[in-house]
Amino acid sequence: MAYKKMQQNYGTRKLVEEYKEERRAEKSDHKRKKKEWINAELDKLELLKSQNDFRRFYKDINTDRKQFKPEQCYVDMRTDL
Repeated sequence: MAYKKMQQNYGTRKLVEEYKEERRAEKSDHKRKKKEWINAELDKLELLKSQNDFRRFYKDINTDRKQFKPEQCYVDMRTDL
């Protein structure tokens, strides 16, 4: 919302400051939520290890270690003329 206001009124000093403040608050929320999620995942892994459920333990570790890779789309550039 602050971004739209800033765009409509040519970015006055007050609007720019409001936008920066809201953006800073949003970034801190995302950092906090990410840290909470990571801690919850670590707690889950500790629980699995203490229960000697090694199959799920290592499966969860490997899924956490893998990075997201989008599917690659291959295009055939050959043309039949």
